Amino acid sequence: MKTLIRVVTSAAIVIAMCGSAHAVVPVPGPSPVPDPWTSVYTAPVGPSVFLFSNMSCNVLNSGPVAAKIIVEVHAEDGSVIAKQGPVMLPPGQGTSIPGGAFGTYCKFSIQGGANNLNAVAVFHAHNDDKYAAALPAQ
Repeated sequence: MKTLIRVVTSAAIVIAMCGSAHAVVPVPGPSPVPDPWTSVYTAPVGPSVFLFSNMSCNVLNSGPVAAKIIVEVHAEDGSVIAKQGPVMLPPGQGTSIPGGAFGTYCKFSIQGGANNLNAVAVFHAHNDDKYAAALPAQ
């Protein structure tokens, strides 16, 4: 009987000491840590739509605290032709970056949510700088 108790006890100790192997399987879906940057874009407008025009990307921080932002001007092929930031934009302050004649849309990125970000692409004529159109970012 003592032998049986020793065998059962030894087997229990061996089983307890052996860890079970677990495979790590990635879970599809969003990362558990959200990206701290939120981006909004204006609709793209081809250079031929506003012939002989310049564009600029304008943004205003309408929130109560300073916000870290990045502003990019993109060409028709998606390449970045001008970039500003990351910069801290105080509450109630705005900034603008020119896109020239080849800018077709703007990308505005803000650290955190974009609820307090007012952003727009503005198109205006080359010769007299008269306002032609404004496209809000969404």
